[in-house]
Amino acid sequence: MARVRYAIQQRVYLVEMYFKYESARKCRRKFQCQFPAEPVPSRQTIHYLVNKLTTIGSLVDIKPDRK
Repeated sequence: MARVRYAIQQRVYLVEMYFKYESARKCRRKFQCQFPAEPVPSRQTIHYLVNKLTTIGSLVDIKPDRK
């Protein structure tokens, strides 16, 4: 299965809903209503984004410079 890349707006929405409801299940339901055409993220994806924001402070994917 191909990995889905969510837009920044969608990532922010996921994290906001997680902090508001403190539930990945509720977050998934809200995401499905807000973005019906997009695939619903897994619980692991939501936890990954929340952890990334709290540890790194950013939701942006930064690729390392390759020379």
